[in-house]
Amino acid sequence: MIRRVLENVATAGVIGAAGDTLMQVREGVTLASQLDTGRTARLVSFRMCHAPVVDAAWRFFDARIPFKGIPGVLARVFADQGFLMPPSITLFFVSQSVMEGCTLVESLVRAKDGFVPAALKCLPFWCTVHCVTFGIVAPRYRMAWASLCAVAWNAIISNENQEAIRRELALRELADANLQGRERGEAQSIDS
Repeated sequence: MIRRVLENVATAGVIGAAGDTLMQVREGVTLASQLDTGRTARLVSFRMCHAPVVDAAWRFFDARIPFKGIPGVLARVFADQGFLMPPSITLFFVSQSVMEGCTLVESLVRAKDGFVPAALKCLPFWCTVHCVTFGIVAPRYRMAWASLCAVAWNAIISNENQEAIRRELALRELADANLQGRERGEAQSIDS
């Protein structure tokens, strides 16, 4: 059991690091010295903690969902998306923003702001992937398969994280502008 956990952690970590590095190259990084190693470390940390939890849940689904064939595959996909997806997306946003230096409250706001857009992209992507995960891939290789697919997912979810950051900054700028406007209005009424 310990070996399986270590294999899943290592697989998710190595594939996550390679995937994030490729994503940064896709985003325009041309030199190794330009790579955002902090970003890669944050993603790898999440993936390495997430992998054993997901694997344990999948083994639980295998043991408790009695259906075979297509009904069994669909039941496992629905269980995955119903029970694992909501906390996974939430924990992704919270963990990434906390590791970026945000407060817990700011991190929870980011998770709330980013959840629905990410979930709307998550459902078709991971439902399709997990039809293969639970229908074709042997349990021993599921984490490797899912980690490879997560390279594409990381691009999607990282983009959602960046969009959430942009929305946060826009809201802060709007709040600052409103505050400055009120202060100017109060100053003018004092002068009058």
